[in-house]
Amino acid sequence: MAYNIDLYKINSITDKTIEKFNRIYTDLLNDTTDNIDNNNNNNNEVYKYLNSPNDIWNYIGLSDIATISFNDYLIKTLGISTSTSTSTWYSIRKYLLEVFGIKQGLVSNELYEPMNICNNNQNNKQITALAALVNSAASTGDLFAIQGGNDKLITSAFQQAIHNQIQYEYFLYSSGSSRIKRVSKQVKILVSDDYKSKVELFGAYGKLLGIYDIVILATPLQFSGIEFLGKGSIFDSNALFDLPLNKDDPMKKDTTTNNSNQNQDQYHPNSLNNHNFLPSSATRSYTQVVTTFVSNGTLNTSYFTNINDNENGNDLIKAELPVTQSILFTEYGKNETGISSIGRINSNTYKIFSTNKISIQQIENIFGLNAIIEHVKVWGGSGSASGATPAFNMDGSSNGNGNGPSPSYSTQFLLYDGSNNGGRGGKHYGEDSALTDFDKAFPEDVGGSTTGTGTGGPVVAGPAIYYTNAMESAVSAIEISAIGSKVVSKLIARRLGLIGTNNNDHRNNNGDEL
Repeated sequence: MAYNIDLYKINSITDKTIEKFNRIYTDLLNDTTDNIDNNNNNNNEVYKYLNSPNDIWNYIGLSDIATISFNDYLIKTLGISTSTSTSTWYSIRKYLLEVFGIKQGLVSNELYEPMNICNNNQNNKQITALAALVNSAASTGDLFAIQGGNDKLITSAFQQAIHNQIQYEYFLYSSGSSRIKRVSKQVKILVSDDYKSKVELFGAYGKLLGIYDIVILATPLQFSGIEFLGKGSIFDSNALFDLPLNKDDPMKKDTTTNNSNQNQDQYHPNSLNNHNFLPSSATRSYTQVVTTFVSNGTLNTSYFTNINDNENGNDLIKAELPVTQSILFTEYGKNETGISSIGRINSNTYKIFSTNKISIQQIENIFGLNAIIEHVKVWGGSGSASGATPAFNMDGSSNGNGNGPSPSYSTQFLLYDGSNNGGRGGKHYGEDSALTDFDKAFPEDVGGSTTGTGTGGPVVAGPAIYYTNAMESAVSAIEISAIGSKVVSKLIARRLGLIGTNNNDHRNNNGDEL
């Protein structure tokens, strides 16, 4: 009753968001979607490809909530009050509820903001509406988890890849072995040699780690610690230059020159330092979160109730005390205590999320003198090449260079395409005996012929860099990371001619290939 129709509105839009989000699985990630084209019976091979998360949100109908703050969405779209002093309707409802002895609440500030602070360390003005509604969906309890922790996802992916590779090899040669290797090395420099259609990776002290056709970056670009370089020019094949990442983004903003007639193939801006082609989502910081585990503790509920600011209508926490599972803190509560949430693991063991490290004195005030700090983990921090969750900055607190219509605007999945560099790379497989034994055994998988043309289309052999973490521009979760990986894998498979569109290919008005 305290939140009445406002809570209903958010629950309803959460359900609609989930329904639209599921189209990612039914339309985009399903390799044999039969219901895309109802006018053609032979459409089992219709594949969908989108070049960026921006295109994905637009396609599934979520671009509006991916590019607006949750606070603005509540006010402008849902008509939900976020302040007790600016809404006549809020005052009327408050009066009517008080007749029945019920306190009128602000669902945005008292329920959803603590939820967003707990999950993303951001308030309603800072977080995207999409990320907030993902948190809302999670609050329903209809969730899945990876047994053993999220890091098991990587292990599983490698195991599946090795298994599939062995099956292919066994089918071709009646014996199975895997060429897939997992090597732990820190990459410091990436060099794309477009003339020789290769990407070289170097470690510390310039040690060559390997030469590749395609490289996938699966970590936030700003934290990768990698220097991206290009190699070669018409004058000097060994010349190095800063690689223009995301150069093919249709929304790119060139800030290096006002001369539109300048040969784009001859200048190479420093894409990471000057951010000429990168939106702010690829250069922004991540929020710091500190996780503290406390054992042998007894929760002192009076610690919180004693500092509630009831005079000004601010609540420190929104939870029934004594707490059974968790306490989520409001914005006011977080500012007063530095704590985002407290979760109970068992009868006397707790997990705390906070902005900074919690002092021993504060731990003792909350959990008693006998409490023991078992473990403290700092995610991110000043000068750290990491963080907990993206700082979406939808409130304009840090808009970066403004390369894009919104701080949540993303890069392209294809971060660099060496095959399109003035026509210098871009050789197709099928030329100069470039087909592998697998390609010759299954010509239909590389375009229907050994010349690389047909169903799958020409197979582009130029060097390329793909970026799975582009998906984190507007929302962040392990599921989002997995989606980014799947989308990129399909784009690469198409590039290699392993899958492709048939004559039923669909294109939207912007020319995006679906």
